[in-house]
Amino acid sequence: MAKQTRAYKLKIFPTDSKAEIARYALDRAQSYLKPLLGHELFSGAKISTKGQGQLFNQMAYQAKGKAKAIKESAKETGKKWNVPLNPKPEIPVKISKNKKSNFDYWVHVPNQFEKSKTVKIPVKSHKALNEALKSGWKMSKWAYLKDGYILVFVSKEVKKAKINNKECLGIDVGIKHIIVDSLGNMAGGIGKKIRKVKHLQAERSRQGHKKKRNLQINKTLIKQTLDRHAKKIIGRALSSSKISISVENPVIIGNISRGKLQGFAGAYLARRLQVLGKENSIPVIFVNPWKTSLTCSECGEKDRVIRDRGAFDCLACGIAIQADLNAAKNISWKGTQIAEKILLNQAAKNLGRRADAS
Repeated sequence: MAKQTRAYKLKIFPTDSKAEIARYALDRAQSYLKPLLGHELFSGAKISTKGQGQLFNQMAYQAKGKAKAIKESAKETGKKWNVPLNPKPEIPVKISKNKKSNFDYWVHVPNQFEKSKTVKIPVKSHKALNEALKSGWKMSKWAYLKDGYILVFVSKEVKKAKINNKECLGIDVGIKHIIVDSLGNMAGGIGKKIRKVKHLQAERSRQGHKKKRNLQINKTLIKQTLDRHAKKIIGRALSSSKISISVENPVIIGNISRGKLQGFAGAYLARRLQVLGKENSIPVIFVNPWKTSLTCSECGEKDRVIRDRGAFDCLACGIAIQADLNAAKNISWKGTQIAEKILLNQAAKNLGRRADAS
């Protein structure tokens, strides 16, 4: 069994006086966090927190974690690091069920004006959190207060994803067909939505309103669409004999198609499927996307193809197939090869254990 955790944002509804207390607590936390973070990054010597109060202790603990993350990130990227200009603190707060009003929960925010006292701020739940709680997720008694909202956490014990079948359901991401799987299921693209956003942006510009970034809005539309399709893919894998999912490696896609919407969509879907796969005990295999669009899924010939308006015609064997479906089948084949190797290694280990036992 493995423990899976989700985080949800919930809006708080403080009165003016309680909002001032929450803002002051966050300001104090930030004033502690920045020098503590600088000390952790440049000095590394231990800081005594004796008599400094609970908030100072919490920020000292956060500073250690943030400093470690900054240094590890610098090692990977090779870039120089420094103290962030405005590090964002997260204040741990208790959350409890509310049974006497229209609000769903109370969060107990520390009152920095009066020591050893807290104020209760009401919080509203939302549909996504309620559905998770109904389906067996359990909410933690602790949350994190941030600027204007809180982060609550729910967890659930699930079986570890284990490959039991070498067959994989291959998934390809495109623009014309945003999702295509190796079984032939296709979902419409997002071209219409993007064109609609561009039309609205042009109208706002003509009316003299401030123009928002097209790319950011397009990414939001893609995320919303991919989230819906990711859940359908997981459901399809659960109902199919092909219980594993293979998808293009998000790291490789991000490096190849950096800054492009299609590359962003492919990487986002892969990571989303990985999270949902862990929650539903479905293995998700990342494969190298190299020439999956230029390889014939029937004969395996590379580069000898004609691609025209979504069609894939192989000059070696003469097969004609939809291009995205051809790529999905190649992704499925690559995932099958990886799954087969994993199964063979597992079988060899089991034989070794039996031999040792005997």
